[in-house]
Amino acid sequence: MHCVWQNTNWTEFMWKSDALVQPFGRARMCQGRLLSRMDALGLKNHD
Repeated sequence: MHCVWQNTNWTEFMWKSDALVQPFGRARMCQGRLLSRMDALGLKNHD
């Protein structure tokens, strides 16, 4: 796996939003579940 700057056209970096919507949505849902469980345990969320 390469870093963005290692690509020859890194200044023209683009991504496919459609491909990212579902994974980011799942990650956000998992984050919400984790924060909810932490709250139920009385743990503080340090933003």
